Amino acid sequence: MGLASFSAILEFAIDEEKKAADFTALLLKNPDAPDQEFFKKFLADSEKNRKTLQMILQENVTEMVMEPCEEIDGTDFSIDTASLAVKNAPLFILEKQVAYFKNASKVINLKEVKRAFDRIAERKMSLISEIRK
Repeated sequence: MGLASFSAILEFAIDEEKKAADFTALLLKNPDAPDQEFFKKFLADSEKNRKTLQMILQENVTEMVMEPCEEIDGTDFSIDTASLAVKNAPLFILEKQVAYFKNASKVINLKEVKRAFDRIAERKMSLISEIRK
């Protein structure tokens, strides 16, 4: 799946954040799930990122039409939550998301959006560090 426009790149990121949030919310419904506090933090971060990305999409409507982007292959970054093992799911999701935001940051020409993508990737890397402790 080729993501060749500013809006496609943002919409893909929004969809992936929603998938991650939905998956995490499902895990939180199980009171016996390990790392409840981490999952709550992960869910809050996904929701915050989704809202940020939606706001960027709405605020940059003009730029998204005018600004060319290098194509990204979305299949490299898409998350299939149905095939994830609960134990490794957060790390897998976060690593895919970090890779996507870093890649997308390189192809988008709008500085504000690049900064937002870099900040999101940094927060996700912080969550990865927390998992690995």
